Amino acid sequence: MKKKIFILLILLLLTGCKAQYNLQINFGGNVIETSNIYLNSNLVGRGGYSSDRKEFLDQVAENYKFYVLKKKLKFDEGGYLGYKTYQRYRNLELFADRSPAISNLYDGLSVTESDNLVVIKSVGSNKISEYHNLTGDIPSVVEKVEISISLPYKVVRNNANHVDADTNTYTWDFSADKFGEIDLEYLSNELFTTNPTYLFRFVSPYIYITAGLILIVLIVFLSVKNKFRLANKI
Repeated sequence: MKKKIFILLILLLLTGCKAQYNLQINFGGNVIETSNIYLNSNLVGRGGYSSDRKEFLDQVAENYKFYVLKKKLKFDEGGYLGYKTYQRYRNLELFADRSPAISNLYDGLSVTESDNLVVIKSVGSNKISEYHNLTGDIPSVVEKVEISISLPYKVVRNNANHVDADTNTYTWDFSADKFGEIDLEYLSNELFTTNPTYLFRFVSPYIYITAGLILIVLIVFLSVKNKFRLANKI
């Protein structure tokens, strides 16, 4: 009976974090990284971390390089608190060099292209098993890290755990006792589909940027035109 109570207490004390990362590769080479990073609220105030929830999140961001992400939305819901992030990179190489997802999981990410064949591979062994006892005074584990890649091009080889054949999304699931490498190859000159509705999501960033620039030019033009009209009246 005492042994069962002890095991139950250990399970109640166990806490940790989990994360979901999605990398969307767009036409032209730029990429968008979105992520949800969940931290168990039991970690707040433990192991040198602040007991203030907002300060705790800032400390975690500093420790795990999330501070490099420009767009962070903090949330506090249920038993978890964390970040929802959105980050744009000009190309895959910049993502590989700057993404916290890569730097925390691997030594790096290799991106090579030859004859329109793009190869994305993780460098070094997965480090997720190292993230135990994050706070020192409370047992903690990484519950799950999910990384997915969506792209409009034809994939010729991959080692993903899950493949969504409708959206051309490749997902890798990692945990403290289940970790591996990322390996994906695609042809940059062959589309996954010619369906315009599907392809729109990979060109929409350009459309929004162009529309924004047109709007700015229009506002400036109308403002200058209005000033000239007022000057002529005088």
